[in-house]
Amino acid sequence: LNAIAREFDVAWRSSSRADHSVLEWPGRPLRKDEAADAVRTAVTEGNPADDMDVDLAGFTPPVVPLDGNVVSTVSQLDYDSGTGRFAAVLTVTAKGMNPIESPISGVVEQMVLAPVALTRLPQQMVLRKDDVRLGRVRAASVQNAIARSIDQIVGMQLRRPVAAGQPLLLSDLTRPPLVQRG
Repeated sequence: LNAIAREFDVAWRSSSRADHSVLEWPGRPLRKDEAADAVRTAVTEGNPADDMDVDLAGFTPPVVPLDGNVVSTVSQLDYDSGTGRFAAVLTVTAKGMNPIESPISGVVEQMVLAPVALTRLPQQMVLRKDDVRLGRVRAASVQNAIARSIDQIVGMQLRRPVAAGQPLLLSDLTRPPLVQRG
């Protein structure tokens, strides 16, 4: 403390070795979604219509001022569109603070909007509007053609059971028979 006081020309001397100082800076941790938005902006530059989830593995948020306009930007982006993995430098700025730079990495996953089952749907069930809802699903997890609208599947019959939250594949749907056997 004595050295800091001398460095800044403050006329102060500690009275004992037990003296200590506490510096309080009102702040909050940067929210993960603020950092994810910055990554999303950097990845979609030139194509802002893409819907994607950003997973920031091991994110340690920097502390930013409580009140103030915090701006998060991403630079030095190394993004592999095939795997979705990225590494970058997150720069956080706000009025009255020095910029904070920290390395970040994670995975970006493309999302699509598709009908998903509300509950477990059994095989041979004829689908109604109440059985499904539109939900965001990972595009990579849907390799086959999926239904894109609820109207496309209402009245169709399931060839196999579908778990709750799962998208409905077109290959799992068939028209119900008009005439029942027997």
